[in-house]
Amino acid sequence: MSRERPRPGGSRRRTLRRGRELRGPLAAAPVPARVGRGRAFELLAHEVATRVTERAGWPDGGWELVVTVAPDGPVASSERHGAVRQEDGRWVLTLHRGSRVWEGHPAGFEAALEEGLAVLVASVSGWDAQDLLDPG
Repeated sequence: MSRERPRPGGSRRRTLRRGRELRGPLAAAPVPARVGRGRAFELLAHEVATRVTERAGWPDGGWELVVTVAPDGPVASSERHGAVRQEDGRWVLTLHRGSRVWEGHPAGFEAALEEGLAVLVASVSGWDAQDLLDPG
């Protein structure tokens, strides 16, 4: 911001008022521009998990999604996408965020997530994983 002051001789000089510029992030906290990569993964994973569990016929309150950071070192092939267990009468789906499994899928990142979640849900529900994928 600038302020004009009269100078002797009639000319005006523009001065910068330091400390009056914008400070802090340009987007407020609830604005999507502020969502980090980890949080974006969690939001997308929850959206995809909702679709897959609806196709499997699981009730809304009958499952929970837990996103963890990928473990260091090799992961058992059975837990490549994550893990699924039953706890207090609810299914707990655990995804490994940061796992290399999600990278480089030919159909894209969201398709890789959907495929991984379909494999997890199919492993305990008796469904075929292909039946739980989006047909479109």
